[in-house]
Amino acid sequence: SLGMIEHATRANQIYYRCSNANPHKRIDPLLGEKNGIAVTREWIESITKNLSRFQFAFHPSYYLGEKVDGELQSWKHLIHIHIPKCAGTNFEMPFTSLMQHIASECKQKIYSYKAESKHYLWHGNLATKSIHDAYLLEAFNGRGLNNLQGSFFANHHGKHGTYNQNLQGVGITAKKICLVRDPSQRLYSHIRHLGRKIFNKKYFHNDNNSSAELLNLMDRYIYDYNLFTEEEESAYCKPVDYEKCGTVDFLDISDEHSISKVKSSFLSATLLPNIIQYNRLNDDKNKTIVNGTCEEKDFQDIHKELISLGYLSRDNQIDLEFLKRRTKERLVFPEIIHKGVDLHPITFIYPRNGAAKLMLTKDFIVDPLNAINC
Repeated sequence: SLGMIEHATRANQIYYRCSNANPHKRIDPLLGEKNGIAVTREWIESITKNLSRFQFAFHPSYYLGEKVDGELQSWKHLIHIHIPKCAGTNFEMPFTSLMQHIASECKQKIYSYKAESKHYLWHGNLATKSIHDAYLLEAFNGRGLNNLQGSFFANHHGKHGTYNQNLQGVGITAKKICLVRDPSQRLYSHIRHLGRKIFNKKYFHNDNNSSAELLNLMDRYIYDYNLFTEEEESAYCKPVDYEKCGTVDFLDISDEHSISKVKSSFLSATLLPNIIQYNRLNDDKNKTIVNGTCEEKDFQDIHKELISLGYLSRDNQIDLEFLKRRTKERLVFPEIIHKGVDLHPITFIYPRNGAAKLMLTKDFIVDPLNAINC
């Protein structure tokens, strides 16, 4: 905040190097287990349907031994382009928390798991330029990236392009997934999110505040520019220059079926556990507004005003329907996602409230509904 970016970057780099936040993770993703758990497709469909009644999603990880199937190879590396208020927390947090839980479990039993450990490059959301730069230094500078079992990166309030270039420099091609929604609805949700913590509408009339947070944000994330508050960048292309985002796959936030297949493909490819998660993480509807802060009428007024000032001028030019349709036509999921019957022996449960937990899949399948309530 004092403008000492180099010092902040160095401090963050030391933090990454000396803490559990180190981007290089070495874990046993099976936690000592050796075999998958055989089920039926009928069971998978049944439990998926039953859990959905309680707003939980089931993302199965299919396990056929440690040799990853050829179709899964292209799913080992994932970049999540996390546009604020586009269900990104719902997508990212279970992955981030899963790695933290497995790493903690392995640390407690390091001697028994060490021989089975796999190498991952892993980070959830990045927030500032100093954190972004420090992470890249620790992730790629002088570090071997051979035999990576998988990698995950999300760019909330940061860029993904430099990270992706570093991956490509060592011969790794990552899937890039971007969840999108109607720009006007996204803007309103973002205004509401900010307004819940603000006691005066004048915050939104400060050009520095509102432009950094809200101005054509979908365009900026899709084309990866002007995302760091410490830098000011102009758009380098038109909103309709779709070749500039040609390697990104776009999914609507309501397309839960496809999103689940993405997660299952990634989990299966990286040998990581099944995930059971509450499917409305960080939902504004679940949060209360503090007395004295902006109210719904304020949000509506601010929304109209910002649109009139051009805060969606570029966002609205992007043909999101075309981008989603292009993704549907080319995004192919591995056959095992449609036909697999052997599940990963470990299941990770990420609830709405309370602590996340790991458990044996053989115990989970005995009583799934009880497992999510314990």
